[in-house]
Amino acid sequence: FEAFRLVRARAPEAHLLIVGDGPKRGWAEGFAQGALMDGAVTMTGWVDHDALPGLIARMDVATAPYPPSENSYFSPLKLYEYLAVGRPVVASAIGQTADVIADGVNGLLTPPGDAAALAEALLALRADPARAARLGRAAAAEGARHSWTRNARAVIDLAANLREAA
Repeated sequence: FEAFRLVRARAPEAHLLIVGDGPKRGWAEGFAQGALMDGAVTMTGWVDHDALPGLIARMDVATAPYPPSENSYFSPLKLYEYLAVGRPVVASAIGQTADVIADGVNGLLTPPGDAAALAEALLALRADPARAARLGRAAAAEGARHSWTRNARAVIDLAANLREAA
């Protein structure tokens, strides 16, 4: 929210779409109202998985900001969903994020917890639609390399190789 507040200071028409739900939703709604941003923030709450591609496609840029953490681990599934839809991604360079997002290739990486750096990356992509489009195309290509079909094919091939070796 701090990054979005900084973006709105320079791009008042900016809108934040938060897809999903979680334990901090009440806090997020209160922050948006208190910062007079409630009209600029849409929170979908929980949505069916089938609705995710359409919602992600509405985003100019998808974000995955995280705070600093020494033992950060999380599933990067959200990142793969962003990539599959071809959205440029701005994410914190932490944990598995830096394994999925190649900085300057299919997205941008910022220091974890750095709201100013996140805002600057978002504003930079807003100011350079050609770069954002290029990152989005690279994101889609990377996402295609991680499809469920491709993963299933790899498992089948592995099982076949193990069977032959036995």
